[in-house]
Amino acid sequence: MGWIEHYGTGIRRVRKMFLDYGLDEPKYETLSGGMAVTVLGLKFENDTEVSIPVTIPVTVPVTVPVGELLFALEKEMSRTEMQNKLQLSNKAHFLTNYLQPAIEQGFVTMKFPQNPNHPKQRYYLTPKGIELKTEKLNGNSN
Repeated sequence: MGWIEHYGTGIRRVRKMFLDYGLDEPKYETLSGGMAVTVLGLKFENDTEVSIPVTIPVTVPVTVPVGELLFALEKEMSRTEMQNKLQLSNKAHFLTNYLQPAIEQGFVTMKFPQNPNHPKQRYYLTPKGIELKTEKLNGNSN
């Protein structure tokens, strides 16, 4: 499945799987760039219960705008350069739907994070952003 097909279906699939196996519903927690699923009260066949929580990292789907930004971003680019490459004219739309989510999810970072309005501000992919971009370029759509 591609990005859009996976978007929004993961939690529903996990819940169904747990209920199908007779397990209590897991607890969900959002983390920077993803989320964690904590499983409590697993029971083995001899009715003993696991008392230590098990946490499974889950990747949050990347939105289409963030994915487009990752593919457009080359080396260091200014906001204007990114907008032009994506052929987007509305600054507010670009910031809200493309750049801010990419930064919040840890895929893009600023050259001058201490001064977001620096006149020479540039943006570049983080190692996490490079990894995701490489995975997608190699055809891994998970």
